[in-house]
Amino acid sequence: MIEPLDFSKIPNAEKMPAEYKSAYSVAYEFYSSVLAYNKDKFGEKPPQTWADFWDVKKFPGTRALRNHPLATLEAALLADGVPADKLYPLDVDRAFKKLEKKSSPTLPSGGRRAPSRRSFSPMARSIWKWPGTVV
Repeated sequence: MIEPLDFSKIPNAEKMPAEYKSAYSVAYEFYSSVLAYNKDKFGEKPPQTWADFWDVKKFPGTRALRNHPLATLEAALLADGVPADKLYPLDVDRAFKKLEKKSSPTLPSGGRRAPSRRSFSPMARSIWKWPGTVV
């Protein structure tokens, strides 16, 4: 049996935005996916957007994407011109088409099969930040 939560007993519940809680649940985990790049390769003109990440002519070099649809599909859609406020519901077919178009060699990032930092140094990568540090 599920009972409604007593928010008076949940620390900082009053500070939690309404969209992160319901009578029966609260958000317990947050993350972000960010674009990180090798500043030695770009100096003062690094990639700034997901469209830049996909632009292999302007920003040549290898890329790394998380080998998981979480945030990868959104990045592909943003790179394909979908405005951030129109991402959902996700157009999964369009996202996969964008992922398949990318011509630069890409290796997975994250998880047990990620290449070591010594063996693979992409010029740009998607980082799943929860919490963490980009190295």
